[in-house]
Amino acid sequence: MEHVKSVRTQSALVKDLSTTFAALVPSCWTVSCGERNRGGFDSMFVVQAPDGAEICFALEVKRAIAPRDVPNVLAQVRAAAADFACPVVAVVAAPFLSELTRASLAAADVSFLDLTGNVLIRSDKPALYVRSTGAARDPSPSDDKLRGLGGRGTARAVRALVEYRPPFGMRDLAERSGVALGTLSRSADLLDREGLLKRTQRGPIEQVDVTGVIRRWAKDYSVSRSNHVVSALSIRGIPALAEQLCAIGSGYAATGAFGASKFAEIAPTRLVALYVPDAQKFADQLGLRTVDSGSNVWLIEPA
Repeated sequence: MEHVKSVRTQSALVKDLSTTFAALVPSCWTVSCGERNRGGFDSMFVVQAPDGAEICFALEVKRAIAPRDVPNVLAQVRAAAADFACPVVAVVAAPFLSELTRASLAAADVSFLDLTGNVLIRSDKPALYVRSTGAARDPSPSDDKLRGLGGRGTARAVRALVEYRPPFGMRDLAERSGVALGTLSRSADLLDREGLLKRTQRGPIEQVDVTGVIRRWAKDYSVSRSNHVVSALSIRGIPALAEQLCAIGSGYAATGAFGASKFAEIAPTRLVALYVPDAQKFADQLGLRTVDSGSNVWLIEPA
């Protein structure tokens, strides 16, 4: 039987998020429902501190908020809050809020919460501060959208997006970079949703946040999972191996602490990580022994 994903109605979503908010308030405080839909908000709460001081919290509930949507959401909640004669703390709420979305809301001094436990509630008078961390990934992602950048194809797409200078169209970039058009388009769509590039509607990409794109790609990248890694042992130790590598001079690329030590000695190197075209051939060339445990060398064949 085909599985069909259940979808909350808007009213059910508002109820769930309102219940989540009410449970966050300290037990010694009093929470009561305020006037519904006042000022365009989805749910209202009057919270009273033990000393009698009150503050009104207003929930703005969305089904989904991508980082690129944050400026519009901020404008909406600020306009709604301006209609109140008394102070109001707007709380942006959704089933899931990504790390970039949460960071953007926090930077704008706007409270937020989601159903996975990602929470930031702030009020000055009366003083209330609640923060917690929930899921890092959406537990119910859309099936028709790319969810991450961990694959070989998406890595090539990311490289193309940061190496070529915009403006460029998807088809043009695919031809110039040799990356499949479908992979490039899906990767660009993910980065667009996360606010890391700007494009015209049905037109070319005009701007790329190179640093942001690389950092986003790095979240899904893992040296051991994304590449073929052979664990090896240098019997004579790392200093002797370093001398061998100097003698070879080329045919490898050092990374990790060993690579960084050539520029800044941060900590003693206990594992030498080298990108090589053929791990077994390189191990034989240096007299390294491949092992299942106790290695001090990683030979990495890049994806």
